[in-house]
Amino acid sequence: MAISTSDEMSGERIADDPQIADTDTLYRSIPANHPDFIAFHSVTGVPIPHAQSLRREPGTGLSAHLDSVLQARGRTPETLYEAGCPSFCFSTGIPRKFGDGVALVAPVGECDPDRAASHVEIWAAADNDTREHWRAIRDQIIRAFHWVVTPEQAGVVLE
Repeated sequence: MAISTSDEMSGERIADDPQIADTDTLYRSIPANHPDFIAFHSVTGVPIPHAQSLRREPGTGLSAHLDSVLQARGRTPETLYEAGCPSFCFSTGIPRKFGDGVALVAPVGECDPDRAASHVEIWAAADNDTREHWRAIRDQIIRAFHWVVTPEQAGVVLE
C-alpha cells in the first residue's frame, strides 16, 4: 500500500488502493465538543451518527482510519481517539460499492504514529463528485455502522 502525505495531495483526488480489501474496516470519531453529531434512530430511538459526522464537500476527501494497519501495529480501535470521543466503524466496501476510492494518506502534523500510519481518505470519482452521490454513501454508512466507543462509554450526555 502506497502512502501519500496530505500536503502532497493538496486537494488532488486520490486513486483507489486495490491492496486495501473491501472487507477491511474503517474507523471514524465524533469530536467530544460535537454531541450534535449524534442523532437518534427514528424507529428504535438508539443513538446513531448524525449525517454531519460524515460531512465532506465536493472536491475533498473524508478521513478515517484503517483497521488492518492498526492491527499490524498492535493498536486497538477503542484506544485510537481521545477520551470523550465516541467512535464508529463501517466497511471499506461501502464507499467502493459507489465507485469511490480509498487510499492511505499520511496527515501532516498528526502526533499519534498509529493514527498517522492508518489514516485513509475516501474520495469520490471525479465524474461523480456531487452532494447527492455523497448523501447516498453517507446514508448507507449510517445504516451499516457499529459503535466502537458508544456515546455513553465516552461520557457524552445525550438529550
